[in-house]
Amino acid sequence: MKFYRVLIALLPLTLVAACGGDDDDDDSAASVPLEDLPATYAGAACEAYTNCLGPLFEVFLAGEDCVTNFGKRVDEQLPDFQQAIDDGRVAYHGDQVAACAADLRSRQCAELQQRGSGPCEAVFTGTVALGESCSLDEECAGGAFCDFGATCPGTCRELAAEGDECNEDDDCASGLVCSDADQICEEPAGPGDVCQGGNADCALGYMCAGADEDMNQPGNCRAYDEVFSAGDGDTCDPDNGVLCQSGLTCQIEAIADPLEWSCAQKVGSGDTCRPAFPDQCPDDEYCNVPPAMIALGMIDGTCEPRPGAGDPCGGLESNVCAPNLRCNGGTCKALTELGGGCMVDAVCYSEHCVDGECASANSCE
Repeated sequence: MKFYRVLIALLPLTLVAACGGDDDDDDSAASVPLEDLPATYAGAACEAYTNCLGPLFEVFLAGEDCVTNFGKRVDEQLPDFQQAIDDGRVAYHGDQVAACAADLRSRQCAELQQRGSGPCEAVFTGTVALGESCSLDEECAGGAFCDFGATCPGTCRELAAEGDECNEDDDCASGLVCSDADQICEEPAGPGDVCQGGNADCALGYMCAGADEDMNQPGNCRAYDEVFSAGDGDTCDPDNGVLCQSGLTCQIEAIADPLEWSCAQKVGSGDTCRPAFPDQCPDDEYCNVPPAMIALGMIDGTCEPRPGAGDPCGGLESNVCAPNLRCNGGTCKALTELGGGCMVDAVCYSEHCVDGECASANSCE
């Protein structure tokens, strides 16, 4: 069984926001010290994405707190930035932090993919010239990025233009994204454009409705409010981008070819439920339908607590864990700090698992 998936990315962890430490030469009350960065930046970033995604953002948070989790990811990077400041490779301007946070909160969806200008870029100024070695993007002067390639340290290079090779979105010029399929910088697809299936992904604010990755079938970019429009009792189709209004869930009505879906109300703890998107159950529970029952054409399950730390991952795709846990090699594991053991990127706060350990995603490893 194939279920509809939507992948959203938080603001890039390259800290175009604010960072500082003992080298801060601004003693004004508006200057934000290093230790206050996580809460300041995470609060602004999470508010920006809440404004952009609306109720959809809460669906994918699944009971977790954006500010807490994202703030932790930022906090883990502070030693790298402090070292760069101490080494004179980064200059910090703490008086720009408030303006940066305000700018993030005011951005529209499309503006969240802008980089290279604005008050956030004024917080950090790198001192490393193009072509010289670097360990952080922020070390590079003039808004360039640190290209690690296959070596460490990396080399400061200009942001890549459309069609140039890239490793991540932050390598690309403002407004461009790094294609997952081709690893080249490209302009994201806009409203009505063909997307995925070998085409560009949609810009923030739009979903690729009707795409089927398994069949390499493209879809079309549609605004969130257009996709999430079906009412209670209406037909819906997660695989073709017809989803239900906020507060409702698109549940399977019958196992057929194709599957039959309709919009229904969410249910309570311990209640009977069916496979649905989003899950019909409360945030700390999931609809447990044994695979053997599905094989017999039976789709009714029960809302049960999501698996805890050390428990086997639940769900039809064996990827369900309680809030703040991730499925790590078939077992639910708490989100893990730098240096902790991991098997997949998702289990690390940094979302970066290297050689079995959680590593910083913002530095040369």
